[in-house]
Amino acid sequence: MISVTTEAQESVYRTFIYTKKPYRLAMQMFNFPESTDFAPPVWMPSDLARCTMMYVDPMAIFDNVGGLIDAVTETEGLWADVLEGLEKDRFGPKINVRDELIVHLGNRVLGMSRYEKPITVKSESMVVAVELKPGRESAMFAGVKKLFGNDPEMQGTEHNSYVIWHRRPPEEAWMPEGWDGPDIWNDGVPSIFGNSPEVSTVPVAQRGAASANDGNDDPPPMFPEGGVVVAKGCLFVSSNIDYLKAVLDRLDSPVESSRSTIGIESEYVAVKQIFSGLGLSDVPHFFQFFARTRETLRPTYEMIRSGQMAQSQALLGKLLNELLESEEDGVRLQILDGGTLPEFDRVRHYFGLVGVFGVSESTGYFIKGFAKQEE
Repeated sequence: MISVTTEAQESVYRTFIYTKKPYRLAMQMFNFPESTDFAPPVWMPSDLARCTMMYVDPMAIFDNVGGLIDAVTETEGLWADVLEGLEKDRFGPKINVRDELIVHLGNRVLGMSRYEKPITVKSESMVVAVELKPGRESAMFAGVKKLFGNDPEMQGTEHNSYVIWHRRPPEEAWMPEGWDGPDIWNDGVPSIFGNSPEVSTVPVAQRGAASANDGNDDPPPMFPEGGVVVAKGCLFVSSNIDYLKAVLDRLDSPVESSRSTIGIESEYVAVKQIFSGLGLSDVPHFFQFFARTRETLRPTYEMIRSGQMAQSQALLGKLLNELLESEEDGVRLQILDGGTLPEFDRVRHYFGLVGVFGVSESTGYFIKGFAKQEE
């Protein structure tokens, strides 16, 4: 059920998602703890385009996502094969993902993004941080090191007192001694940072019938310039290693960072006051979202206007590419003609602030959001 009104804002919408309990199969992932602690940490900079805070149950997600992955990929047992490869493959990290990684994760997830100007296909930078359970930072560091330390495409680079795991330059990639093609630890694992052309994508259960990879059919990496780091009680994943370093620098200067954090920005404060007026401050909830739509929509607008949407590396751009682009002779073509769109500064006043929050109820989930036009 969806309701849209105006109330005191430009627009207010309410969505209620009805779910029948008890949950079964993959629906058991949707277990959202609630809290009233949604204060952004000081390491979140003031120039963010969007800021997301959410409470989840990592163990519930991990334990129940397998059936969903198998259904989406139409490959029965794929998730089990991936986990088996990570734990038992002779060239693999020999890691039990559940017991050595997931078990250390806490409930709060924080996400943020910004856009560098001038707008290009690589303007978007994102960072997602998952808070760890108290006292688990050393254990998570060991797990991440174990996961990536034997990956021929990954390397650890020190930044201050932290170790950032990121993709090696292609010319520095290496293969484990004795590697013979398909028997590689990340068979069947979709890569976040990229795969070498030689790495097989044959699931563990199918290796007996396969000899070698006939070609590189792997999809493009999601974050080819990204990185992973364990720092200050969080697991950070970023699409851009330079932006991740900037966040790490803020972690080491909390007093200085507090003077330029999103939490004291006038626009964030305005959204917070609207939330308070809606009675949110005293209501435990699991999701809260803030966005400057003039920033979040500008990169997509500029890419469409310049005809470069097909090359956009932004997450939204990639999703739109899948929906709106065609493919001809192996090259993606932009269907939408943005040549007649006006310059963004002429329309930016139509885009303002957005706030959204989500609450769990006994029969489902209630989500309320609003849009406030720029003054």
